[in-house]
Amino acid sequence: MAQEPALPVGSANKTAEAAPGPQINDPPAGASLDVAERSTEPPRPEAIATPEIPADQKPSSTLQRAQQFLQGKGVPQNCEQGLIYLRAAAQKNEPAAAVQMGALYAAGHCVQQDKVMAYRWFNAAHELQPANQWIQRNLNQLWSEMSDQEHRLAAY
Repeated sequence: MAQEPALPVGSANKTAEAAPGPQINDPPAGASLDVAERSTEPPRPEAIATPEIPADQKPSSTLQRAQQFLQGKGVPQNCEQGLIYLRAAAQKNEPAAAVQMGALYAAGHCVQQDKVMAYRWFNAAHELQPANQWIQRNLNQLWSEMSDQEHRLAAY
């Protein structure tokens, strides 16, 4: 399992290799990324979304650029480039970037699916926004899906 550190960031993250296959697309209206809502089948790219961002917490230009590459909006879709921008946004302690990293690892889009890494990224977002119940629900659901070994690895 990967050893990429969780946020708040202070240590270096390694670059993950882009995985072939489906990428994140625009979610349909009302779509959710709740881990609790995932079926046993791999999620469809259009089912992946992030929680609504309050108007006073709009995503940074770095996060917006990451999403452009991850979704192929206005640029050719490119997971590797999207992950570079997404990690840069996460390094700036942007909770939405940590949530999106968790979502990618939970779904296995642009990175190899890894529940431990997904948990670490959602936990990092939770540390930045401890009152965010959406993140807490995803942490709890993801934890319930993990094995004892994954629990030990996630607890580092």
